[in-house]
Amino acid sequence: MKNEDKMYLVIICVVWAVFRFPFIQALPLQLDEGLYAQMTNQFIQNPTLQPVFMGETVSWRPIGYFVINTPFVILGKALALDVDLTYRLSSLFFSFLTCFALYFLIKEMYNRPDIAFVGTLFYQSNFATVFVSNRGLTDSVLMFFITASLYFYFKGKTGKNYFLVAGGLAFIAYFIKTVMAVAIPFLAICYWLLKDRKVLFDRQFLLSLLTIPVAAVLVAIIMNASNGQLGSDISTLLVKFDGGHSNFAEVMISASVVFIAMIGMFIGFFASGLKKIANFDPFIIMWLCMLPVLIWGSQVGMPWYLLPAMPAVGIVVAVGAFDKKTKFDKFASFVFAFLVLMTLAIVVYYYSSIATEPQYEKEAGQYLAGKDNVVVAGYYAPGLLFYKYNIDSKTKNICTIVTGLKGANNTFGAQTNDPAKSADDVVLSAYFAPIGSNEYDNRWTDAFWDRRPLKVGCGGFEPEYLAAVGLQPRTVAKIGNFTLVKNVSGEILIYKKSG
Repeated sequence: MKNEDKMYLVIICVVWAVFRFPFIQALPLQLDEGLYAQMTNQFIQNPTLQPVFMGETVSWRPIGYFVINTPFVILGKALALDVDLTYRLSSLFFSFLTCFALYFLIKEMYNRPDIAFVGTLFYQSNFATVFVSNRGLTDSVLMFFITASLYFYFKGKTGKNYFLVAGGLAFIAYFIKTVMAVAIPFLAICYWLLKDRKVLFDRQFLLSLLTIPVAAVLVAIIMNASNGQLGSDISTLLVKFDGGHSNFAEVMISASVVFIAMIGMFIGFFASGLKKIANFDPFIIMWLCMLPVLIWGSQVGMPWYLLPAMPAVGIVVAVGAFDKKTKFDKFASFVFAFLVLMTLAIVVYYYSSIATEPQYEKEAGQYLAGKDNVVVAGYYAPGLLFYKYNIDSKTKNICTIVTGLKGANNTFGAQTNDPAKSADDVVLSAYFAPIGSNEYDNRWTDAFWDRRPLKVGCGGFEPEYLAAVGLQPRTVAKIGNFTLVKNVSGEILIYKKSG
């Protein structure tokens, strides 16, 4: 490694640390973090080919992330780390590795350490990247395998076995977040289509492209074996992108605003780079063609869907920062450094503003620890279940009913074709419906994309405690005779059975 590379990587790693370490424990585990943490715990206790949540197999994610997350959780517990940090270690670690994978990927493409430096620095200080690497989510892990796989794909002409390594990494990526990994073969084919078409007929290259289809078939077989999940990845993707309940133009406009916000104050460099990029490297145009699909995916409040395209955005930003001689001059260096500092200020403001928000999932879970026969009903709040199980892993009889997402017009139950169906009706039908009824489903993917009420772990027991997440008291009154025993920040009302 050259001294120039070492200097650039040291700067990148310092910036990476400054954007992560002060904020990694700013918040407790929230939403999907709580779900993944609990599913990891259950995988550690009883490893299976399909993830388990509260005793039932679920199709929310393939097994890859939980296999990778397991040693980090075991390490965190062995070192007696804070519980929130323990379940974020894998995300933090792979985010760090991506500093190197992305730097050498871009350098491999252009043999330009300066472009690799600017592009990687932009990526690692981007808000979406910072957000997911400070959370116990799959995206940072996925992005390492995407960037590492592309590095070996682009390096493959110097050693054909690199293609096989790239295919192996793509295989793992699919087991982490399924269809998001399809970006790897798409970009590999586009790259060599423009650079050297003969590579497209190379035996090792063609063999490596089979790893994603093989992974897709294996995931489908595993899902189908226990829950009839064959083809669920494709079906849920199509449902998500059908736009049936949204105005396409409005959604794309609002989602594009999110994308622009993720670029942040680098928008000037990005706009300048777009003018030059076609002459600089047409391949980046093909990479950016992923953006419309990814922007649409981000429209439900998940900007991390943009991450597979952000390395290309970083390259465009780098090209836009160069002068006419394609050099990164002192003025551009000063402006770029200033924008990184301003981005850090925004990140600090964001975390300081949300640090005072109520930690209601954690507080409610800790209150319910040691209590059996619990029903958690209402909006999606898996953190409550995680924190309860984290203290009291031997709890008996706990059921969760997810009736929707927090916010207006987010009540599930669309399968009734009645958009006015109330949360009351969904809760009542979900709790009292017999096992096998169509009134609920235990497939997390269907709950969110098909908007079906979800019910997991409910065995028909009489609830002693009811945690109502965002439900009105009249809903609880219809279920039974309960007395309010704890109000958690007005978000979760915990009731105890009376009499």
